Amino acid sequence: MDAALALLEFGLPQWKLRCVTCEDDERFCSLGKRRQHPTWLDDVVTDGHPVLPLALLTAFVEACAVTPSCATEGGRTVSSVEPWAHKAVCCDNFF
Repeated sequence: MDAALALLEFGLPQWKLRCVTCEDDERFCSLGKRRQHPTWLDDVVTDGHPVLPLALLTAFVEACAVTPSCATEGGRTVSSVEPWAHKAVCCDNFF
């Protein structure tokens, strides 16, 4: 569960866990962008699975599918690094 929550925090930092419910041996996880707003005002994704961490991961996949930045950039959250123009680096393999 800790790994699934860490993946959610790193992969989609704007999405937060809203609630976890259990119905007939199935766990449902709801993710939203604005937890302080009511559900009908928020972008909410809910998905379920009998195993709680897998329910969170399936909700993560659904949130990634509806997030435009995740679909276009492949979920990148790290900014790109520009090369220095005045420094040359040798990348040859001398072995």
